[in-house]
Amino acid sequence: MRSKTILYIVLLLFSTSLVSAVDLSTDKTDYNSSEIVTANITGCVGTSITKFLNPGGTLVDIKSGQSNWTTTYQTSSNPASGKYTVSTSCSNGLAEANFCVNDPGCLVEEEEEECIPEWDCREWSSCGIDQLERRTCTDKKNCEIDKEETKACSACQESWTCLSWSTCQNGIQTRTCYDQNNCGTALDKPAGQQSCQELVSEQPITPAKPAAEEESFFAKNKGLIIAVALAVILLVLGLLYFFKWKGKEASFAEVKEWMGSEREKGTSDEDLRIALQKRGWEEKDIKAAFKKLK
Repeated sequence: MRSKTILYIVLLLFSTSLVSAVDLSTDKTDYNSSEIVTANITGCVGTSITKFLNPGGTLVDIKSGQSNWTTTYQTSSNPASGKYTVSTSCSNGLAEANFCVNDPGCLVEEEEEECIPEWDCREWSSCGIDQLERRTCTDKKNCEIDKEETKACSACQESWTCLSWSTCQNGIQTRTCYDQNNCGTALDKPAGQQSCQELVSEQPITPAKPAAEEESFFAKNKGLIIAVALAVILLVLGLLYFFKWKGKEASFAEVKEWMGSEREKGTSDEDLRIALQKRGWEEKDIKAAFKKLK
């Protein structure tokens, strides 16, 4: 029973507050610099204070009254033009209104201009393994954040890169070529083998000597024989250097050019390393290639 009584009292107070809500209005909204503004205050309980503020927020007039009352403001008392504010403070609430002086229509809020994005997009990337091309777009007007666009790959353009030719074996040289765009076609694939001529090293032929004279010849020409042997060894080493190390240098030069081109296209060093590993390059050679690239 007691709780019901309290509920009734709360509802009564709530309904009373709604009935006695403070209201403040002016006789019109647009004035010139020689008019009188009439402000009507209703629903106020007890004494109320009414303030007039100019467009800069400075207090230009203040009045007091009881319950429902009316007050005025002379627009010529302040030279500022624009939106003025009049507010009333009562014991049961607050109220506020606005009016214009020498600025017709100042209370009409300007519609916020719609921000229309102006997109600046980069070139489409090459076709990825997911058969999609990508690009990043930036809004020049900063209406929206950057976005990434994708689209299905167009006709794939093959981009073949070949390693150096192998040494000549049985009249044939071979090389490995791969399409860095992974089109899956071989329309423009370069030749993977070609004919060649093997280099045959010519070694000096020592005339045969009678068996009886071999010992005496060796004894007399021991220094010459040693010199010839050293010459043959140096010749073999030179050939090994030419076919093995010079070939490797040529390979490094071609791969260096390819790696430089891939870096310009945005390919990471890790992807370059994986590509070389797939084609049989050893880790030490890969490191040497990256070192030459720097």
